[in-house]
Amino acid sequence: MQDAKHWVGQISRRHPTYQDALALRYDVFFRPHGLPEHVTIDKWEAASKHFAAIVDGELVSYGRLTESEPGIFSISQMVTRPDRQGEGHGTLVLKRIIAYAVKKGAKRISLNARVHCTAFYEKQGFVPDGEVLSSALTGIPHILMVLGFSDVKVDS
Repeated sequence: MQDAKHWVGQISRRHPTYQDALALRYDVFFRPHGLPEHVTIDKWEAASKHFAAIVDGELVSYGRLTESEPGIFSISQMVTRPDRQGEGHGTLVLKRIIAYAVKKGAKRISLNARVHCTAFYEKQGFVPDGEVLSSALTGIPHILMVLGFSDVKVDS
């Protein structure tokens, strides 16, 4: 789904929507726990690739991809505006991120999913790998999930 009103793709940190993405990440992940805004930016921020879904000029979904070593990718900070969840925007961002990583030679793609979101990632081929652990910052239970490459369907 990509037209003048709906766009999904990579954004730079200079893109105006990037600031909206930081605000959305903070509002959904960190503000509810009383954490300061600076925790939104971690050591991977500058080296990561950033992806967004924009509808009618407004950010609705975002995700981040980091290559920690050649071919080893992790997805993080996947977030969709609460009032736009269930409309498929997060799925489109996730598919775009996966396609990018695969084209860049991914050998492994993983993410730490909030436990209540695992079904979302399983629909795209991710499988749990390990035990549930609580986030050091928020205390929210997460589980490592890894993409099963036999399930990957790359849409451009």
